[in-house]
Amino acid sequence: MKFYNITNANMIKQNTVVIECKADDYLSDTANKRLEGLYEKVKTAENGDVVFKRHPRDGRDKYKNRKYIEGNAPFELIASMQDITSKILIAWDSTSVITPKLFWSQEPRVILLYKIVKGKIDNLEETDRFYQQFKECYNDKSRFFIPESEDELDCYLGKIGTLK
Repeated sequence: MKFYNITNANMIKQNTVVIECKADDYLSDTANKRLEGLYEKVKTAENGDVVFKRHPRDGRDKYKNRKYIEGNAPFELIASMQDITSKILIAWDSTSVITPKLFWSQEPRVILLYKIVKGKIDNLEETDRFYQQFKECYNDKSRFFIPESEDELDCYLGKIGTLK
């Protein structure tokens, strides 16, 4: 059994959380570079006020110019310790983004990037159907967003005030 030490150091103070995937497992080098470019765009738009959550099985901080949530506790455990309704969660494809709604009825903004950055998803149609159905559980469906293109992402970020 694995135990995690969750402290105030793990609490999310930033407005935006990027939840990293094990990119080596799912994305080509080209797709990974595109995803990293999108993450950097958001980081720049947020004036650097973004925190990254590495995947629990990825014990390294891949990028030295990023602020990471301390420790390797799963995001779900960290999110259970605070209200994250006002946060923006960005991920390529991660069930971590549904946990706040599923367990605590919290509706943070969610942005999933799997349609913009193509990668290995076993059944893309089923994955998309799952997320679209989950979106229907949100009271404010505009808070759960899956952009079809980078332009659509930019427009949405501008609309919610992330891109100035």
